[in-house]
Amino acid sequence: CATGTKYTSKKRGVVTPTFYNPGRATKIIFLIRNPIEIVVARFLNMQEGNPDRLMQNQRGLVQWCKEYDNQGGSRNLLGSWYEELAPRAPRLAAVISCHAELYRIISFYKQALRVTQYLVDDSHVVYFDDYDSDYDGVTSGVFEFLSIEVKENKKKFYEKMSRSDYAYYPKRQIEGAKKFMNAIIGDNEDLRNLLARYLD
Repeated sequence: CATGTKYTSKKRGVVTPTFYNPGRATKIIFLIRNPIEIVVARFLNMQEGNPDRLMQNQRGLVQWCKEYDNQGGSRNLLGSWYEELAPRAPRLAAVISCHAELYRIISFYKQALRVTQYLVDDSHVVYFDDYDSDYDGVTSGVFEFLSIEVKENKKKFYEKMSRSDYAYYPKRQIEGAKKFMNAIIGDNEDLRNLLARYLD
């Protein structure tokens, strides 16, 4: 997290590498989003540059996932890594779309959770979908955590476009994805508790 990029020319979009002082990070806001929603969002974002390549529907997502899961790194996960993590994982992965992306999302959350163990008192959890159901509560909680005075603002910075994210995943796939994520999480109770609303 101490490395990144910054724009040196906004007009020309020039990006240069930059390094941050890791000691500056004194608080963590942990933004949690449903892993299935993340997969759908990634698919839709990939389509922005080439909207005609795949249909923006369930069939398009399945095709995109098939391409993603057939990449070398993804095949290695299925061929060796999953077995070491959980004996059931390879069998579960074989029947769902985007198993490799779901695995990487769960792995990201595992790593992020490890970081919060060092700043236990200085971390705050925000669930992405709560912006939609409790915008004022979420934003005031973030500002309070950061010790920033809240000024009244009527503008909503996030609003869910539709409730049809699951339209891209058939019910069987959703259930399979949840079983797969549960298997990958294994006995990590902290992570299981963090993602519980998306695993049941």
